[in-house]
Amino acid sequence: MSAPNPIQGLTQINVGSTTTFSSTTPGGVWSCSDTSIATIIAGTGVATAIGSGTCQIIYTVGSNTTALNLTVQAQYSLTNGFNFNECYNALKNRVLWKSQGQTSDSQRYYEDFHKLNNTQLLDALRPKDGYTLAQYLDNEQRAVILTCLNAVYNKSQVLDRAKLAFFRLAGNQLPLQYVANNNQFVGLRLNIGRVDRSIKLNSLQLWFSKAGSMNLYLFNDMINAPVMTIPVSWTANEQTVINLGEKVILSNLVPSAYKQGTWYFGYFQADLIGGSNDPLTQAVYYPVTYSLFHSCSVLAFSANLTTDGSYFSRNNIGANNLMYGMNLEISSFVDATNNIVQNAHLFDELMGNVMAVRSVEANVFNYQTGAIQRAIGSDIEISKLYADLNGYKANEFSPYVMGLKDKVNRSIGTVKSGMQNDKSLFIGS
Repeated sequence: MSAPNPIQGLTQINVGSTTTFSSTTPGGVWSCSDTSIATIIAGTGVATAIGSGTCQIIYTVGSNTTALNLTVQAQYSLTNGFNFNECYNALKNRVLWKSQGQTSDSQRYYEDFHKLNNTQLLDALRPKDGYTLAQYLDNEQRAVILTCLNAVYNKSQVLDRAKLAFFRLAGNQLPLQYVANNNQFVGLRLNIGRVDRSIKLNSLQLWFSKAGSMNLYLFNDMINAPVMTIPVSWTANEQTVINLGEKVILSNLVPSAYKQGTWYFGYFQADLIGGSNDPLTQAVYYPVTYSLFHSCSVLAFSANLTTDGSYFSRNNIGANNLMYGMNLEISSFVDATNNIVQNAHLFDELMGNVMAVRSVEANVFNYQTGAIQRAIGSDIEISKLYADLNGYKANEFSPYVMGLKDKVNRSIGTVKSGMQNDKSLFIGS
């Protein structure tokens, strides 16, 4: 017997996400090479991301196998208007330590901004708590990058605070109504505009005529397989609220993953108790009006199923106001991630100056103990370090010499000015 047909499914997902893998060769068993990174249900191919790293999803039929490499990355989340994981990857090699012998992307080094910025000094400063010098430098750089990003994006980036996508018409006395099961894929379609925005799905409200459970699926318009699978359950004839936490954050202009602003969040009606056309399990809805969100529209939709493995027909989607027993609580944010990644060079000077301040302040803090002098044999003048930090006037005839803290503030202004070339961003001043 030859190897099973190739595995179909995503090659990159986030920690905490669930997705489904498939193969057109029937009768196989699913497994994962590293269950600390992902687990998978042997009989269904439903995988859950556990931790960051790379593993193999394996499909075995008889004595033959086929595999797919899966990368699990840290949860995509917004930190005051940007995805730190993506931004860190773009900025971490921009400025490095010359004393490490590495070449930085910008050809600039932390030692260029202050003579105390060197790995020998930092090695003397670092706590001897088990971290190697390389680990300590990596942590220092991560702290510097986050400090710089938060300095530029220092105001709340929330555009729409959490609110429901649909709500009942004012004064509407119509009773709750039911949606028949027509063996379709149904749910909510979200279209996100081509601007730097992210839409966070905070919670989900379900309302069905009979208690039950099933899977909800998140699809992206560019990918056939579900991006995420979320198991849900509900009680009968009342609204059940499901907190989605940080699981579902959608964006159009992201540096990687799914560069398309159309998403489908819904379920297969055949999965309801009793299967399709079961009159005992129906979605409950009410006539609604729609909330308005910055650069995002939400519509209920239905789509016929397909038999070719693409799950539902994207060319045959009907929009309506039925809701299909689903309502979303949504909030929206400025998402500057793409702008930061594309303009990473703007942060070079700011990162260099922030690291210089951290290095000099660490010396000042440790000066009284004499630890630095003993460790590296350096003759450091504490008054000179204070002057470096805060600026000085050498004598009554010389001009003011800008201190490192002033240079940091100047650099923040420079980055903000450069980033504001994208008029879609609301950057705090």
